[in-house]
Amino acid sequence: MLIRYLYFWFHSSNQHGVHSPFVFDLVSHCFFNKDWKKIKFFPFTNDQYKSLDRQFQERLKNYFSHKVSTTQTLYTLKFVTKDTDVKKLSAESNCIWVFSGLHSDRSQWVQVSKTATIRIDCFFWGILSFKKDQATESFYLRIV
Repeated sequence: MLIRYLYFWFHSSNQHGVHSPFVFDLVSHCFFNKDWKKIKFFPFTNDQYKSLDRQFQERLKNYFSHKVSTTQTLYTLKFVTKDTDVKKLSAESNCIWVFSGLHSDRSQWVQVSKTATIRIDCFFWGILSFKKDQATESFYLRIV
């Protein structure tokens, strides 16, 4: 896992490498602020990862609960784990899928990310957006 993480680290960027307004706003206001920097750590143990995963999901819930798209429709968040059957989920517009534990099992991510318009790979998590009015883009971001 360490070699994969080092490879990811050298090929990823921070918020300054993002050129999409939607993704830049998400990264700037949700992850790169004082509160997130205080709690972040590299999850070497399962307990540390579970704690960070809960905090990650809470930050996304808080961010998207107040975020309204240009069509005045709220975003729908769907959290996907390795136990979730992605074939049963629907990918409607303004839907955000959040994959936990992306570094350990990428099979579902590869299966679904082909149809997403925005793909954000954060190594430990993956975020897919299915916005119809958005060009297809992929980002590799260091948020931890």
